[in-house]
Amino acid sequence: LDYLSLNSLENIDIKEIYGEDFVSGTSSGFDFIEFSANKVKEVPAGFFKNGGYNMVANLEAVETVCEGAFENASVTEINAPNLKKICDKAFYNATLFNSLDVDDVTFIGDYCFYNCSKLHFDGSLSKLERLGSYSFKGCKENILGSMHFDNLKIVQEHAFEGIWSDD
Repeated sequence: LDYLSLNSLENIDIKEIYGEDFVSGTSSGFDFIEFSANKVKEVPAGFFKNGGYNMVANLEAVETVCEGAFENASVTEINAPNLKKICDKAFYNATLFNSLDVDDVTFIGDYCFYNCSKLHFDGSLSKLERLGSYSFKGCKENILGSMHFDNLKIVQEHAFEGIWSDD
């Protein structure tokens, strides 16, 4: 399986589709997956948690990535141009994750991008209103690039703590 298209789905309960092995990442039938679900508005909690396969996700309609959805997953890229809310630990320790469009994001939860050392943002975060605790701990300093926090109202403790440099 190299490509999985679920473009007609409006809601996902991935355990019903694949069973627990797929969700926990213990499936061994493939090394790479391109996942597409263009009508889904929300990526459920724990959706690809611990997924041990490299993945690109095309989630055109997604507005919310729930808690731990890609925690410890080998996701590399997500195309979610309508993304607005990224909940706690959504990408926690997703160490291969490298690209995310953040133009419309208004909420970033606690430990959201913890240890995402390869991540860089496409966009400006200019609509961001809330930034959670330890959001960027373990990320490289270039993660923020030329961000403009024009609407930022709430910054939780240690939000920028632990950003490191290659120098």
